[in-house]
Amino acid sequence: MADTPFSTPRPAAEPLTALISSDKLAFRAALDQLFVALRADWLVYQTRADLNSDKGMGLGDTAASAWSLAGAGLRAVRDMRAAHPDLRAA
Repeated sequence: MADTPFSTPRPAAEPLTALISSDKLAFRAALDQLFVALRADWLVYQTRADLNSDKGMGLGDTAASAWSLAGAGLRAVRDMRAAHPDLRAA
């Protein structure tokens, strides 16, 4: 019984170099920055801070900076010539 072969093929592990390719790392970083931007927007909404106050200006500036970085990260992935087409389209 123990000598019988498996009836389904065993998938091979994905090579590590495919997991740490520059396009995938850049896309993951852009997604992380997108999360930071969404969180910063939520904090502005949650605190209901007046955007004309010091606190509101600080929260708004943090959110705007986070959105700028998220957009820049996504544009960097889009402009990578060697990036996977699905990542570039995202």
